[in-house]
Amino acid sequence: MFLGLIARVAARIAGERRASPAHVTKLVFAVPQPTNVTAARDPTTARGSRRSSCDETCCGASRVAGGRHSPGVRSVPCGGDATGAPEPSLPTALVTTVPRSSILSFGVLVYALFLLTFLYLIGFVTGFVVPVTVDGGGPTSAPALAVLVDVGVVALFGLQHTVMARPRFKRWLTRHVPQAIERSCFVLVTCAIFAVMFTQWRAIPTVLWQTSGAVAHTILAVAFVGWGTVLLSTFLIDHFDLFGLRQVWLAFRGRDYAARTFQERGLYRVVRHPLMLGFLVAFWAAPTMTVGRLLFAGCYTLYILFALVIEERDLLDLHGASYRDYQRRVPKLLPFLPPARARVRDAVAQ
Repeated sequence: MFLGLIARVAARIAGERRASPAHVTKLVFAVPQPTNVTAARDPTTARGSRRSSCDETCCGASRVAGGRHSPGVRSVPCGGDATGAPEPSLPTALVTTVPRSSILSFGVLVYALFLLTFLYLIGFVTGFVVPVTVDGGGPTSAPALAVLVDVGVVALFGLQHTVMARPRFKRWLTRHVPQAIERSCFVLVTCAIFAVMFTQWRAIPTVLWQTSGAVAHTILAVAFVGWGTVLLSTFLIDHFDLFGLRQVWLAFRGRDYAARTFQERGLYRVVRHPLMLGFLVAFWAAPTMTVGRLLFAGCYTLYILFALVIEERDLLDLHGASYRDYQRRVPKLLPFLPPARARVRDAVAQ
C-alpha cells in the first residue's frame, strides 16, 4: 500500500510537463518501456567508459541535465541530441520531464509531515496533549490480541527501516522515482507506519510501577533530555540531509548532490550512536510504567540493537579503516564504557 502511494505520487510528478525549460530537469529512469517508444541514452556515455565516479552498479549513475551529477539518474541535456539506441548492457531508458518545483514541493511537504509525526510521537510516548497515547485513548482489545497487534506494528516499522535503508532497495527505488526524493520517500513511509501505530496501538494499562511528586518530574525531565538528544544528534550529522530536504533543494537549484563526510563532533565523541541512545532514554524514562509501555520500550529496544548491528556493518563497508578506528576509540551506545573491541583486546592482553 505504501509503495503504491509512492508510485502514484511519482507518477503525478512525472506527468507535470507544463514548467518552462529553465525550471525542469530531464531525468532518465532505468525502467522498462514498450518497444514502440523511442529509447534514449546519454550521448556523452561512450563504450568502455560507462563507469564513472558514481559507478552505475552502486548508485544507478544519475546526472542532472546540463552535465551536473546526481546519483541515481542518467542525464539527457535539455535541447540536445538525446536519441539513439541504448548500449547493449544498459537497460532501456524512459525520458521524463520533472519540474524542479514539484520535486521541491514533495520534499517540503514530506518534511512538514515528519515534524508533525515527531511531535505526535513525543506526545504518544509521554502522554501529553495528543488524544491517543501508548497507555490509552485508542482501540481496546484482549491482552493477548493487544500484544499481537502492538508487536506487529513495531515489526512493520523495523521491516520498513531494514529494507528501505539497504543499498539494493535504494537502487531499485531510484529506477522509478527521481534520486532527489529517495530519502523523502523513506521518510514518507516511516510517517505512514507511525500513523498506523498512533491509530491502531492497543494499550495494556496494567501498572508495573508508578511515581509521583519530585521523582516523577525528574524522570519526565530525563525523558525530555532523551528527546532533545535525538533532535540534537540529527543536526550533528546533517538534519536536513537526513530527512530529505537538502536533496530536493539541491535538485531544485540544479546543483550536484554529494553526501556529507562524517565529522566526529559533539555527542559523537561520546558514543557512536547518540540518536539511538536518545530514543532509548526517552522510551524507558517513564514516571508510570504500564505493561503496554514496557512492551513498546522493549520491542523498540530489540529493534535498535538489531539495527545497529546492520548499520555498523554498512558503515564499515563504506568507511573502512577510519570507521574501524572509530569503533576502537568510542563506545557504541553506553557513554564512558570502553568500546567492545577495546575490552576484548585488553582481555586477550591480560
